[in-house]
Amino acid sequence: MAQIRSDGLFQKDLVTFLTNCQTLANEIKVDFNAVNAKLDADTGVAATDYVATCNIAATALAIASVGTRGGILNSGIHQGDMATFLSSLATFANEIKTKLAAVTVKLDADALQGSDYGTTCDLTAASLSVAKLVGTGISWGPDLWAFVNAALTLLNQAKTNINALEAKLDADTVVITTTYASGNPVETADLSLTV
Repeated sequence: MAQIRSDGLFQKDLVTFLTNCQTLANEIKVDFNAVNAKLDADTGVAATDYVATCNIAATALAIASVGTRGGILNSGIHQGDMATFLSSLATFANEIKTKLAAVTVKLDADALQGSDYGTTCDLTAASLSVAKLVGTGISWGPDLWAFVNAALTLLNQAKTNINALEAKLDADTVVITTTYASGNPVETADLSLTV
């Protein structure tokens, strides 16, 4: 079994990891936006602008379509295309964090049973930054390793916390809809550095 480690990696393993990031991030977007639609329709929730103000708008990640210079392939990665994808991944993941915080602020301000949505569901993982990765070339050493670890932490925590948000909504007696968790769970496997 291959691994992505601080002392080295195979490009094909990095491609597999980034493809897994793409799958998880895209599922989070679909499921999270579906929760917002349910919140807007739920008569137990006062606010009706969750979709308008809290939906994740980032374009779905598509590693296969990145590649004006040669692509991101198991057989090789062009640094320019990798920089484009890593920037898109950072933007996408950071928007997940921002929009989840926006939802929890609205839920805490609403007259729901629970008023600790932010405390229990906001992401504490650091936002992603590509500042040290993108420029004249990608630093494949410690900077890429740090980014990969940060992406793993943020996306796994987003999955866990969004699923917790859905369960909390189902348990809230003021909320009318009780299918948040069963209707929209994020089910993609957690990211791992063992691919």
